[in-house]
Order: sequence, then C-alpha cells, then structure tokens
Amino acid sequence: MKVTEVTDASITLEFTPEEAEFFKLVLLSYPLTLDQPKQISRFAESAEIEDANELLAISLREQTFSHKRKLEAWLKSKTVWKSRQNRFLLVVSNDDREWLLQILNDIRIGSWMKMGCPDPIEPEEPDSSTPKSTYYFYMNIAAYIQALILNPEHNQPS
Repeated sequence: MKVTEVTDASITLEFTPEEAEFFKLVLLSYPLTLDQPKQISRFAESAEIEDANELLAISLREQTFSHKRKLEAWLKSKTVWKSRQNRFLLVVSNDDREWLLQILNDIRIGSWMKMGCPDPIEPEEPDSSTPKSTYYFYMNIAAYIQALILNPEHNQPS
C-alpha cells in the first residue's frame, strides 16, 4: 500500500491484489462501535440528559447506516477502484476523504474496544488463534490507511 498521486481533487493509493482484498475486508467490518453506548455526559443525570442521550443514539445510528450504504456502493464503484498492471488504484476524492477517515476511525476504535480496550493503546499482537487477532489486524490496517490519507506527502515515492 502506498500513495501514488496527490492532486488538488484527490489522493490515489496503490494496492497489490492481496492488499486490496484485505483493505476491503477491513472496510466491510464497519461499523464496529454501533453497539457501544453513547452519552452526552458521564456526570450529569436528569431526564433531559436521558432524552439527549437517546436522541444522540438515534442520530448516530442513522448516520452509521447511511455511511454503511455509501461504503457498500463506494467499494463497488469503477471510478473509485481502478485496475492497472496487476495493481489496484483507489482514488479518494476530497469529498470522500473526511467520510473515509470517519469509517476508518470507527474501525480502529471499535477494534480496540472489541479487544477489551488494552493499555497501552498499541498492545502486543495477540495469539493468531483468538478473535482478538482479527481486531488487532483491523485496528492496524485502519490506522495505517489513515496515516497514508492524512500525511500523503510522507508516503509518496520520490
């Protein structure tokens, strides 16, 4: 995985066929934080706060389902994924950049939560025979792609 082009309108990432399949697998794990409770405040307790927490949960659930539908269509798009010489190019438009970062952040944080919120944030790799190893993989791939998108100039070939 590497950045191959940065323009005013988009960023292009290049993947081997295997990397592209792994990346799609990671993206399809979205959402991972949907079942996590969301709260406006951890300290305030009142009927107003309960109503606000319920409204927040509904709003986040609707946004998550909207993101999931868009993600499924985006992954099938011929304008997003292009094939070139046994490589796959992922063209991320500026319009999709923030949205993709949100998806990747959910996967990264959700994976960390599914692993039991280990401390330190970068735990040792778990035994590959446990379910935690899948989340460890998702967490690290999501973080790596976020870094490529956020710092493309550091990841472009010279």
